[in-house]
Amino acid sequence: DPTVVAQDTLRLQAQALDAAGRPVSGARIRFSGGNFEGTVNDTTGLVRAGAVSSLPVRVIAMVPGERPVFARTVVRVVPGPAARVEPGAFPRRLVPGQR
Repeated sequence: DPTVVAQDTLRLQAQALDAAGRPVSGARIRFSGGNFEGTVNDTTGLVRAGAVSSLPVRVIAMVPGERPVFARTVVRVVPGPAARVEPGAFPRRLVPGQR
């Protein structure tokens, strides 16, 4: 599954293949999905990740004169690296008798 850091973007790509695994000419690919965890642009496949989550995406291949073909993937949205380190309060004594 594709993975992206929260608050970042990722561009999905897909292509329609025939039964022999060859690309189908004239196929249009669309993407759909999104909620408060992120959004997906239907024509470009650009995912804008919001909160840490799993974002389901539906991929649709359309060929004139044929029935649409659907696939599903899940974009994992993971936390980014630490932005800062903030030390907490330190006790005055760690062990009785220690200075």
